[in-house]
Amino acid sequence: MQEETIDDQVDRIVATLGCGEKMSALLTSTWQRYKVFLEERGPLPARLEDVDPRTFAPFTAHCSPPGTNAEDLFKTLMCLRMLLAHAGQDARAISSLSVATTRVRIKNAKNGKYRFERQLKQQPAGASASPTPTRDNPPESGH
Repeated sequence: MQEETIDDQVDRIVATLGCGEKMSALLTSTWQRYKVFLEERGPLPARLEDVDPRTFAPFTAHCSPPGTNAEDLFKTLMCLRMLLAHAGQDARAISSLSVATTRVRIKNAKNGKYRFERQLKQQPAGASASPTPTRDNPPESGH
């Protein structure tokens, strides 16, 4: 019997969730984006629950360059959180798949009601996310 690959596991989770075609496509495309990110840094783990949580914050930073639409980023992070949660990844670790936002007032609606939109908070100049482990730059051990 052939072992389930990480891609098979993602497909099984998406099918198990029973979501519509659009959501299934969003989950799958989010996984593909994260998979490419992981492959650039080393070999893929055998299972989703084995993904190194230290890659979550760097992935979030990777997905949020200046000018990124906050709603699109929220969808991406939400999809990845769903996949990892259903695979059994630790909830505390998954919580680092988040981004700081600010609520900005925009032009009033035609009926006069106030409107707001979420925008990503800008990091101070020179600030960056924690370094991403790569093949040439392995993660530091906590020993």
